[in-house]
Amino acid sequence: MHSIIADFYRFNELTIDQIQGHDGVVVAYGSRAKARASFIFAGEIVTRLKDAWEKESLHSTDGFIALMGNEGKAGDLENAQLTRAILLMIGDHTDRGGIANIKDADFDKARRRVKLSNMIKLRVKGHDPLIPPWEKSTLDGAKEVTVFLEEDDLVWDSDHWKRRKKRLV
Repeated sequence: MHSIIADFYRFNELTIDQIQGHDGVVVAYGSRAKARASFIFAGEIVTRLKDAWEKESLHSTDGFIALMGNEGKAGDLENAQLTRAILLMIGDHTDRGGIANIKDADFDKARRRVKLSNMIKLRVKGHDPLIPPWEKSTLDGAKEVTVFLEEDDLVWDSDHWKRRKKRLV
């Protein structure tokens, strides 16, 4: 089993010095976002935030950041990419995913990791990144999700996130 702990902070809870040089996950809510994140990014945090503000026109943005491990530690980028893929899967089934995200290489990485480790277990602490920051997103404990393969499809199971009917828009 491959275990990941992602401790999500609100943007305003971290300083630039704390995030500089770290890989992690950014869940951004733009000014037009209502119930779903605008984007879910993984990678070097400062670079991803800069991309969001410049390329994606998310000038008034709020959201969450999860720092993965220590600055430059091997495996941090992979854990960020796996966390992103899992959040996109959950978001797709709970109608909370990134509005502008598309399925990409992070899903292939998750599939390969599950084949190597049998499953991925993600533990989310701090804030639920799939609940908008203006709603009550603070977690009392942690939310856990397990990802495994059925045939060659990634499947997730969680007692903490429930499937919900998708909006038409």
